[in-house]
Amino acid sequence: MEQKLRVWKTTNETYTLILRNQKAFWRISALPMAISYAAFVVAHIVVDQGLAGEGWYLLVWLLLTALTVPFIVAWHRLVLIGPDSVVKHSGLSFGRREGKFLLIFLAVTVSLMIITVILEMMRGVNAALAANAAGSRSGGGYAAIVPLIVMVIVFGQIFRLALIFPSIAIDEGASVRRALKLTKGNSFRFTAVLAFTAFLVGLVFKILINPTISQAPANLVTFLAGAITVYRNFLVPCVLASVLSLTYKFFTSARNNATAGSTDELDR
Repeated sequence: MEQKLRVWKTTNETYTLILRNQKAFWRISALPMAISYAAFVVAHIVVDQGLAGEGWYLLVWLLLTALTVPFIVAWHRLVLIGPDSVVKHSGLSFGRREGKFLLIFLAVTVSLMIITVILEMMRGVNAALAANAAGSRSGGGYAAIVPLIVMVIVFGQIFRLALIFPSIAIDEGASVRRALKLTKGNSFRFTAVLAFTAFLVGLVFKILINPTISQAPANLVTFLAGAITVYRNFLVPCVLASVLSLTYKFFTSARNNATAGSTDELDR
């Protein structure tokens, strides 16, 4: 029998986990955050003085991505193995595990970009079909909704593959087949947890933090916004990594229990 992921319970466990491990969060994120913010400040000054173009901000983004990877891997290990696994982690460790994690992350990102472009092209084609069918009662509505249906299906499947990341973090390999098998029958629930937890973080920043920044003195707004951006770029991956690891733990535990139950039945 397939175990069903509980959306609200997983969401609650995610934020409870993060709140209970704030010391660990800051211990493994403080140094990469500081480096990322220093890079942002340097880029802002260089661009503001006209010494370089906006491309410097792209370099900052690439640096931030690279610095985020060791943090995410460490956080996955904290959730799946325990806080002791990151006691000595500086937040800057980058070895074979992190390299593999980064390569697969980039592959998934590129895949998402390609799929997004294809879906945009489909939307354009279907918009034309809908316009041509505007005089008819059949066809127009169908043509308009096709891209949305395809997007939900495709991204739902890709999100399921995200369970590869927790397995890499604890050196259990990266198997697409295993990730799909673990989430079988839970595509919607899994996607809902990811979307809802990310939405809550975005809502907090939009309603509380961003308006506060806008009230700051003009000469400080850019630097405050940079600090918040760096913090957000570690907090959001932390939330998503927590969801993925808790979900991974849930599915692997359920599968192990089911296997144990089958063995018990055979032994009787």
